[in-house]
Amino acid sequence: MKNILFLICILASLTNLSSQADIRGTVIDKNNENLISATVVLLSEADSTMVSFSLTNEKGEFAIKRVKEGDYLLQITYLGYDQFTDKVIVRKEDAVLELGAIILKQASTNIEEVIIEGERTPILVKDDTLEYNADAFKTQPNDVVEDLLKRLPGVEVESDGSIKAQGEDVQKVLVDGKKFFGDDPKIATRNLPADAVEKVQIYDKQSDMAEFSGVDDGEREKTINLELKEDRKKGNFGSLTAGYGTDDRYLGNLSFNRFNNKMQFSTIGNFNNTNQQGFSVNDYVSFMGGMGGFMGGGRGGMNIPISNGLSSGFVTTNAGGLNFNYDFSDKTDLSVSYFLNDIENEVDQLTIRENFLAEGSYITDNNSDQISNSTGHRFNLELNHEIDSSQDLRLRTGLSINNGDLESGSLSRIFDEIENVENEVDNIYNSNGEKTNPSGSLLYRKKFGQISKSTLTLRAAINSTDNLTDADLNSDITDYPNDPILKMTEQIVQQQLQNDDQLSYSFNGSFVRPIWENKFIEFKYNRQNYNEEILRDVYDDINNDLILNDNLSSHYTRDYVYDRLAVALHMNSEVTQLTVEGALQNSAMDGDVISRDILIENNVFRFLPRVSFRHELGQSHNIRLRYNTSVNEPSLTQLQPVFDNTDPQNIYIGNPDLVPEYRHNLRLHYINYDQFSFRSIFAFLSASYTKNDITNQTIKEQGTQIRQSINVDYNLSLNGSFTYATPIRSLGIKTNIRTRLGYGNGPIFLNDLETMRNSYNGNVRLLIENRNKSTIDWNLGGSWGYNINNYADNENAGQEYFNQSLFADFTYNIKNSISFETGISVDFYSEEAFGEEQIIPIWTASISKFILANQRGEIKFSVFDILNQNLGISRTSTLNYIENSEILSLGQYFMLSFTYALKPMGGTGSKSGNSRRR
Repeated sequence: MKNILFLICILASLTNLSSQADIRGTVIDKNNENLISATVVLLSEADSTMVSFSLTNEKGEFAIKRVKEGDYLLQITYLGYDQFTDKVIVRKEDAVLELGAIILKQASTNIEEVIIEGERTPILVKDDTLEYNADAFKTQPNDVVEDLLKRLPGVEVESDGSIKAQGEDVQKVLVDGKKFFGDDPKIATRNLPADAVEKVQIYDKQSDMAEFSGVDDGEREKTINLELKEDRKKGNFGSLTAGYGTDDRYLGNLSFNRFNNKMQFSTIGNFNNTNQQGFSVNDYVSFMGGMGGFMGGGRGGMNIPISNGLSSGFVTTNAGGLNFNYDFSDKTDLSVSYFLNDIENEVDQLTIRENFLAEGSYITDNNSDQISNSTGHRFNLELNHEIDSSQDLRLRTGLSINNGDLESGSLSRIFDEIENVENEVDNIYNSNGEKTNPSGSLLYRKKFGQISKSTLTLRAAINSTDNLTDADLNSDITDYPNDPILKMTEQIVQQQLQNDDQLSYSFNGSFVRPIWENKFIEFKYNRQNYNEEILRDVYDDINNDLILNDNLSSHYTRDYVYDRLAVALHMNSEVTQLTVEGALQNSAMDGDVISRDILIENNVFRFLPRVSFRHELGQSHNIRLRYNTSVNEPSLTQLQPVFDNTDPQNIYIGNPDLVPEYRHNLRLHYINYDQFSFRSIFAFLSASYTKNDITNQTIKEQGTQIRQSINVDYNLSLNGSFTYATPIRSLGIKTNIRTRLGYGNGPIFLNDLETMRNSYNGNVRLLIENRNKSTIDWNLGGSWGYNINNYADNENAGQEYFNQSLFADFTYNIKNSISFETGISVDFYSEEAFGEEQIIPIWTASISKFILANQRGEIKFSVFDILNQNLGISRTSTLNYIENSEILSLGQYFMLSFTYALKPMGGTGSKSGNSRRR
């Protein structure tokens, strides 16, 4: 840490070696009136990248401080006036450069339509949209959109590709306002070239009803729209990458796009055995996940991974897809996409878990290896048609098909408190399955009258899932009683067949009408129907004869229906939006365990209030509060009273006596983002209180853990986060500090003893990076996190552990000819509860040479895990156990790759022409 602070001091001192000056002036109109809050931007004359900017105060004055010696362009914009541009020269002897009064001319057209060739306004605010000019944030040749987003103030990109903008998760990424491969944002950000983008627009997308009616209902979805450059909207662009390395590592990426005024066609491909995915892996996880959610320890856990999930182990990916958007007319447009992914994942894992009882604890360890394969097909279609100016239709359909197989073997042991082995299981489990999921919805919207502006919205949807699994289980079980001589052995050989069919359909209706100025009343009705049937047949293999095991087999159906009637009052003004809603919901569940002649009925009638409040304190400065309630039914797996012995040491059984959860959620957001100084504050607080919370109870018997879902009185969860980011212009750096805190409280069961649990977790992260990234791009930082659990009736079962990480990245670009990149991260895991401290350093480096005209070609040599220390570690703390997993992961390799970028004639696609001069 001392070395990092020393490096920061050196970098800070280097920025002050050259002389600096303040640039001052006043912005007025032809009538000598001060123009308040005009945007004043200082650009580098050499490449038009942004250096600094300011806003005029109430006297029309501005000041740009600490500007280094050099040649610049001064650019001033103000709504309703022509853009002003002038050359500014800062000399070595200048301390203050006074520009005097600058007069803006009134525009003959809207400022949003004014285009000044060769000039780049970094940021514009248009109503509720924050718009970044991509050319003002320099990227490297052949960078993708994800690299561009990392440079935008107020935008964060995590290592898994997930995006936060203005402190909120980005749910959608559009391309020229249209979907790109459905709703997967990573496909656009990881496959489209950065130099194809002219503007990045960030806004809160309203609900379908609000967009059509103009009545804000408080529902928001953080969205990014990528507006392409004009030469990319008509023509072909894309890239092709191929690489090969040591240990037969390979990499291949393909991106081709053909756009015109009516059509967008894109195809992508991703092929590698280096653990890289250019897409989300939800299909893979949902198929391979099985019963993991029910076999765990219930709510209240915190997972702190370094390299788990699909980045762990050894992953081979083959994926590709097509996206097609077509405008038949101004009233009708079509969007179609198809995506195929084939993933193979090899995992060799050692897991040690400490399980807590009412008195004392016991240890389980599991050494496993598995190979899983999953092939997924995903098809989406959306058709929008405007019938006339008062009504429209929207049809959405989808189909996903997943096929997979799993081969796994494990050796698992249970130890008592004095580390004697109680039980040992040598388990082989192989399975294959198929999951098919078609879905569709139809939306109709209608406006009535020119004055009343009443709006009717109708939506119907259907969703079906068919999941087939065929598995073989072969387990050798050894029990060790107190006398080792009396050990008992048992072998289980079974075939397990399961068919899970689900069908759901829904209908939503909404009618909105004004009651007085800026106030509207909305009547809503919603009906939702779920039907599910599970048929599970388990056969014991006895002397090669398959005999049905009635105790483990089951046939179960469930019908769950709810009707909800709601009335909402919407009160909207220019700065405030308030929605107050009251709903009555009647839900009925009928279950039938056909194989046991057991009927399950559960009817619930609830009042479900909802409140949404948003108040604008200023531009990009607001506070939002959301409160809602919900009823959550137990799943069919949680209800059926049938044993699942997929893991003979961890047997799960459902509970037909479960009742639905009743949950209260409160979320408070505070955002204060100055798009001109880049200073931002994001604060978030959430509280969740669940009555009749569904959690898991674990009962330990000799050599076996039996888990069952149960209701407890309540569960309370509190979470908060605070982020502060600001540039420090005197040092030429940007800083970002983020802290997160969590608290959980509620009753749980340690074996058969009910006790109270309190959990605390938190994380602090600091990031420092340079501002001028035209030649050198660096960042460094660190994080520290903790996790603490304690129990009222068993102080010895208290758990706590800590983790820390340090990271640094450095890129040096020599005139877009040669680029050198290196990065290192070091993760520290504390010894508390796990026996020993672990330190995992990962160091990577690469050097690139750009060739051919306009840097179309890139030859790159890269090294991953230079120190050969990569090891996947996942630590988990839940209500009644603490666990540490180590996964053998991809280690050191060297790779040589070549990238060819297909670009329009003329290079990067930026506009040509000379800047206007006085």
